[in-house]
Amino acid sequence: MISDEIVELGWRTRHRTRPDHPVRLICVEAKPHESDRGMRGPDCDGVLRLVTNRLELPAELIVEIQSYCAMIVCMLILISTGEKPNRAMYQMVWYSLIGLASLKELEAFIASRKAARAR
Repeated sequence: MISDEIVELGWRTRHRTRPDHPVRLICVEAKPHESDRGMRGPDCDGVLRLVTNRLELPAELIVEIQSYCAMIVCMLILISTGEKPNRAMYQMVWYSLIGLASLKELEAFIASRKAARAR
């Protein structure tokens, strides 16, 4: 773990919605992923940033919980689509979790991946 801090998110001078409470920012060293074909994703500084409102839990527990959640999501994507998770799948699940995509849209995306795989 690199750091564990209590911070306030957002900008004071802008009219953007921001949390009305402090949050915890936990920074963890993470090795950037490289595919088996030698391809790399977007530039990464090697730091995984986790933000939570759970101020009372130990940082190590929060990191462990988030790691297990990520593994569970990967397994569910694999079970649902029959494919290894890729960036588009992660984004669609993320959009669903934060409310940018409905459950119906997520299900349609999964169905389209299954259909593409069947061809």
